[in-house]
Amino acid sequence: MSLISRICALLLLLTLLSRPVSAQTAAADSVEVFSPGDLLFYLGQYHPVARQAGLLREQARANLRMARGAFDPKLYGEVNQKVFKGSNYYFYQDGGLKGYLWPGVELKAGYEQANGVYIDPEATTPEAGLLYAGVAVPLGQGLLIDSRRAAVKQAQIFRDAAEAERIVLLNDLYFEAIQAYWNWAEAWSRSQVQGEAVAVAQVRLDAVRALWQFGDRPGIDTLEALIVYQSRQMDFQTAQLEYQKASLSLSNFLWAEDGSPLFITPRLRPSDVQQVSAPAPLASDSVQRIVFSLPETHPSLQRIRYDLASLEVERRLKADKLKPKIYVNYNVLNEATVNANNGEGFFYPGVFSNNYKWGLSVGFPLFLREERGNLELTRIKLQQTRYKQELKQLELGNKVQSYQAEVQNVAGQISLFSNALRNYQALLQAEEIKFQAGESSLFLINARESKVIEAQVKLLELRAKYLRALAGIDWAAGRLYAE
Repeated sequence: MSLISRICALLLLLTLLSRPVSAQTAAADSVEVFSPGDLLFYLGQYHPVARQAGLLREQARANLRMARGAFDPKLYGEVNQKVFKGSNYYFYQDGGLKGYLWPGVELKAGYEQANGVYIDPEATTPEAGLLYAGVAVPLGQGLLIDSRRAAVKQAQIFRDAAEAERIVLLNDLYFEAIQAYWNWAEAWSRSQVQGEAVAVAQVRLDAVRALWQFGDRPGIDTLEALIVYQSRQMDFQTAQLEYQKASLSLSNFLWAEDGSPLFITPRLRPSDVQQVSAPAPLASDSVQRIVFSLPETHPSLQRIRYDLASLEVERRLKADKLKPKIYVNYNVLNEATVNANNGEGFFYPGVFSNNYKWGLSVGFPLFLREERGNLELTRIKLQQTRYKQELKQLELGNKVQSYQAEVQNVAGQISLFSNALRNYQALLQAEEIKFQAGESSLFLINARESKVIEAQVKLLELRAKYLRALAGIDWAAGRLYAE
């Protein structure tokens, strides 16, 4: 064998005994790693869903402010006059201030004046007008709760429910994004493995061709090396396509501060799933504690609990409608002009026994069909929501345990395939030693190496699956998003 042939043969052996780093791997050292933490930062700050979730707080505050506005003091006023053929038929004016206290009491104070030829005698006031101040109190319906108080209580409940709804939206958003991230990382790692395999096949093909040209290898070996190279090129192109698709899917979750979308570029790469330090599976008792604490900790169940609280307020209001309407009002009266010489003020002695106006109104429907129907509908809504709560709690508990089972199963598979990969690598090394001794062939070397590549790809798929399942546990437990 000539010197050149020996050099080419040595080159071939070096390619068999070593695994060169692909161009993609070398280029990866010059790019920036885009970590899961970076992804979550962009999600929480700039994603439209996250911004939409932030508006729920403002919406809840606006609703509460609007409900409390029903208790704001109100100015009122009215003026009416009729003059016909030079005769003042009537002139009437009334104005003042009224407001509502939390117990359902209405306060009112004002001034009225009425005069004219044809005015109703009971509406007649002193020439200077009449001052009045009084109170109206419900003794039946509206004593314990009314529409104003119910609206405020429901707005307060909605404020807390809006926070739970915000966490639900962000928890779901983070889960979808994390799944897309590990899909992207898996596709990138697979493309690295396939790119390295193409590089090995390229060097081997060049070496075999050189040996064939010097007559040291048969022509069939060049065909064998070429087929392997072409096959790995196809696998690499498929992996590159999957990586591009995964990059675009992840780009759906990336937005800039100004609201413009961002895209994954070649300057970014994910964390290597083969190097990520993942936590061990949770113990069974830890999982059971998570399941038992779901009613108190999961935002979806909290939101349903707030729905129940709001419906309970509605039920109380509908039940209050079964009571009769009984309103008592009392007003003290005094002339607008007070004689300062006798020391009389608005509430001078004797005003409660002389100058006053009071009234009592009572109303009660005989059959209460509308009221009883509304109450029954609210009770049905309450029961439906309780069923929804029980179903949701069961589903979430099963999801937590399902993801936990997947984590434990995949962890066992990772351990199994790690050992299998080492065994495949040992077989490849043994085959290379036999090849050096002339007891093997290029076909067997390629076959052993293909098994190593398949095991590498399978192992990184399992690692990505494990990371996705871990995120699934936190998502099902409602704790993937944290302030």
